Amino acid sequence: MEIAFYKDYVVDLKKQIDDLRQNPDAFQVYDLQMEILLRKVQISYALSRHKGQNDSLFYMNDTVNGKRSQLKEDAALGVFEHFFALGQFLAVAGEATDLSEGEFTNLLTVDWTYPVCAVGFSCRRKGQPAARSMKMLFIGLNNDEDATTYVRTIGQAGFIVGHRPLATRQLWEWK
Repeated sequence: MEIAFYKDYVVDLKKQIDDLRQNPDAFQVYDLQMEILLRKVQISYALSRHKGQNDSLFYMNDTVNGKRSQLKEDAALGVFEHFFALGQFLAVAGEATDLSEGEFTNLLTVDWTYPVCAVGFSCRRKGQPAARSMKMLFIGLNNDEDATTYVRTIGQAGFIVGHRPLATRQLWEWK
């Protein structure tokens, strides 16, 4: 089974997220939604600007006991910074499965061994004629060998992106 690596894509995506955070006034509109599953905890990070209104939300959801708590932006961002610094990434192909949400999460994280990050980002810079968007689900890995082990472990053909660029109804690279 062929797999497509996404390290270069994630490095570029992080630069664009950093640009948004450092220069929010350069954007007419934006919507950044990130969620990471890590050690049975879900961390969410959201920034948006629509019609001149800015909004943000940063929180943690403990999936074991169902407790939710709000986080400071820097604390939430630190988790994503660590994820983006990993050595390699795979992307989920978005193929429909007959798994329940719990089964899907356990398969995706290999029983919570691997961190998984969903990113949805749409933006339009001031002066640009159109918005751009992407929506992807990344598996964070240490290196290429770790990626190969991950794919062998899940044993689901078509679950991981084999060829770039990814473009399905549910998930897509920049367009």
